[in-house]
Amino acid sequence: MSFEFKCLFTYHIAMMAMMAAGSALHLRCKVLIAAAILGGVFFLSIRRRATMDWHWRPPGVARILKAFFGIALVGAFIASATPLFPIKSAAASWYLAAFGIGLFGFLRALGITHLAESDFRAECGPIDPAVSKSTGVSDPVWKRVARGAFSVLFLLVWLNGVASFYVFGTTFRTGSPSATATQTEPLVNHGQTVYVAESRKLLVERLQAGMMIGIPIALAIGFVLHFIVEVQLFPNTPTLSQIRSRGAFRKVR
Repeated sequence: MSFEFKCLFTYHIAMMAMMAAGSALHLRCKVLIAAAILGGVFFLSIRRRATMDWHWRPPGVARILKAFFGIALVGAFIASATPLFPIKSAAASWYLAAFGIGLFGFLRALGITHLAESDFRAECGPIDPAVSKSTGVSDPVWKRVARGAFSVLFLLVWLNGVASFYVFGTTFRTGSPSATATQTEPLVNHGQTVYVAESRKLLVERLQAGMMIGIPIALAIGFVLHFIVEVQLFPNTPTLSQIRSRGAFRKVR
């Protein structure tokens, strides 16, 4: 794991601690703590890069578009929760945690941060322009097609989940505390019941069903593709054959 990736975990541990503290911490205090952690990581990262003679490889247009597309997805994810959990409430730590994920993903898409320390060190010291960075282009076409198809599937399942949270939140917020002529269907959230229109209740149930079915399917397909079929979906995560070969190498040694 790279230094910044480790710092991301540290940041999230702090956000979880603030989440457990709930309303005991004021919103301004939470923001200041998050800003102090991010500022410290920024300072240490800059100093480390200067010491190790790091060179940034500017991304192409595709990666820049990917970076901003990722920001848009994180923004949609955050917006989906606001109907039930306002940002100024005790859930502020959750939004700060999501911001940390979005920031790391944005910088990673631009080639500034990395998941693996080896990728970072490959950009340190003298850079040979004749050596191109590995981008997986050497994979067979069918593997690239499979990876792209899985990315589309994952995105669709993710968008369905975001839509499910948002529609549930807006429907619940506009529900009636008692049944009316137009709002007859009960909708329950953590023990609290409101009544909503039948069409809205049906939409909520369909989106939730899509999420409950889509998530395990995506996880199962991802596991089979990466670990068994050996289509590299997760960077720096070995497949089953690579794990076995490493184990055999250790036995030989």
